[in-house]
Amino acid sequence: MSRNLLVALLLFLTTHNAASTVLETTGSFLTGATEVNVGGVMYDVSFINDSATNIFGAIPVFDAVTKIEADNFSLALIEQVLIGSYSIPSNIFGCEGSYDCHINTPYGVDKDAGSGIDLILASQVDMGGYSLDSNDVQDAAWERINWVPGGQTVYADWRVATVPEPTTFTLLGLGLLGLGFTRRK
Repeated sequence: MSRNLLVALLLFLTTHNAASTVLETTGSFLTGATEVNVGGVMYDVSFINDSATNIFGAIPVFDAVTKIEADNFSLALIEQVLIGSYSIPSNIFGCEGSYDCHINTPYGVDKDAGSGIDLILASQVDMGGYSLDSNDVQDAAWERINWVPGGQTVYADWRVATVPEPTTFTLLGLGLLGLGFTRRK
């Protein structure tokens, strides 16, 4: 097996198996995405219009645990998910028929010093315009952990993506590569 053919095969295998973001829709509404790259780690995200308690548990556990991490999730939404016709707020599940939409990635719970009420802390993508950039990532906080967002606000529920099984082409390529090495000996 020539060295050029070996290099071509390896390039094919690495580019063919490269993951890219897959948008998930129900009808014409964006409901989430899979294989979203956040700092080199692949995540799946779903847009959910429910209370934080129902989504994340009575003692909330979030994938983002700092404001910086939550902001990175929000930026990944802007760069990889909220693209094309899905940069229009009314095309996002939970924001149907709305001219504005807020997608919140929570990262913590804090007590309000004055009232003692739990606050949900989040990084928020404000989809008020059709051109999204890092300026659309803002801080957000809610006074009630059991509050269900209205028609203009949804939570982004992030989960580490499952590792996909090797594709047939990858297995075939590795088998041919192994045959090539055994023939050289």
